[in-house]
Amino acid sequence: MESGTTIQTIRLITRPDLLVQVAVFHVTVTCLSEPSRIKDKSSNSVIQIRASERVAVGVSGASDGSLSIYLKQCARFLPNFTLPLGASVVAGADWLEVSVPPLKFYDVWVQPKATTTYSVSPLGVEFLSNSATLTGSHHVESLGLSDRYDLSVRALLREEREAIDATVDVVVNVDLPMPFSLMPKPVVEPVASAVMQSMTSLFLRQVVEVLAHDFQTRSKDYV
Repeated sequence: MESGTTIQTIRLITRPDLLVQVAVFHVTVTCLSEPSRIKDKSSNSVIQIRASERVAVGVSGASDGSLSIYLKQCARFLPNFTLPLGASVVAGADWLEVSVPPLKFYDVWVQPKATTTYSVSPLGVEFLSNSATLTGSHHVESLGLSDRYDLSVRALLREEREAIDATVDVVVNVDLPMPFSLMPKPVVEPVASAVMQSMTSLFLRQVVEVLAHDFQTRSKDYV
């Protein structure tokens, strides 16, 4: 079963209203990698792209335990949602195929598609992805990008005091091909990480807001 990650062109938008949120709903996201395609991560051509975010969105109408029950079932609702930034989800028996928003780095854009497994534990709902397929600009094929990266993502959704809490940690290692490998790491890594951080922050918050709104419309079902 394949899993993927999508990278595509995005526009960086400042949203002051997103800075004001009630720290009530917690979600944790992490990306786990398949066996590394990169043999020597100490090479000067290998860069590391990182993003980390935590989002808390408060909800109303949550009775004792109702939000926790909802979150444990939310994976089956995700394919029905209109997700932000062009993302989409297809559901299988115990897995989700997630097409994430595209990312653009210079003139290269990539869109991953990841098959993600999920499980319910006392901590909440955990989503793990261990493989990815890439589509994107012609560079994906011509530069062999599908064989030049590994990634790590993990997601955990949980309730905290009538709130949904989301935390995201993303790490992507890329073995840059020529001529990109000639660019100095201190220049490339901060720029690439800033793009990843901006997309991750905006995408995560909007997904959690979608879940919070959906819970409030369904809350009577969990009383």
